[in-house]
Amino acid sequence: MHILDGHLHDVPLREGTVLHGVGSSIENVYFPTRGMVSIVTRMQDGHAVETGCVGNEGVIGAAVTGSAQSHDEAFVQIDGQAKRLPTPVFLSAYNQSKNFRALVNRYNVTLWSLAQQCAACNAVHPLRGRICRWLLQCRARTQSDTFKITQESVATLLGVRRTSVTLEESKLEADKLITVRRGLITILDPDGLRASACECFQIHESRIAHLTSPPN
Repeated sequence: MHILDGHLHDVPLREGTVLHGVGSSIENVYFPTRGMVSIVTRMQDGHAVETGCVGNEGVIGAAVTGSAQSHDEAFVQIDGQAKRLPTPVFLSAYNQSKNFRALVNRYNVTLWSLAQQCAACNAVHPLRGRICRWLLQCRARTQSDTFKITQESVATLLGVRRTSVTLEESKLEADKLITVRRGLITILDPDGLRASACECFQIHESRIAHLTSPPN
């Protein structure tokens, strides 16, 4: 789109960087090309639970079409790279291009449906299946079998105790599905991990794949 020419800029995504916080103005929209960004809901006591993750298939800040302020928090979970676009340019493209507007609306609906699926998953599925699902999502977003993530981060994002994550990851190591070394997790057996994951992983991936298919 010509309206975007000269406005997209490459920026690094550094672990821990908050791209937008709850109640803050969405000044830029980000299109990750590498790495992963977590979308979290944060409580008043500081606790946060992940309701979505975005990699090179998605966009951070597209909800600005409905509200100038963010209702969630987006922060970089795994280092990478992104294209950054000022919000006024994004909104101008959204308003001027019917095709662009349809694509953005479609993405926002998909992201909302994935957040609902994630909430249901956290409420009813066993921790082992949820951890496997989450690790596979990291793999799909980063296109790598090794990524930097601590057990404390996994526990925070899944809303459980760190000791519970440590126990489950130890079992996954014993089953030779993963290795955990100093904050680095390596997936050894993706098929085995997929067999242990809850149904939500396939649901997530099928909905994301649907984004790239022609609309009905």
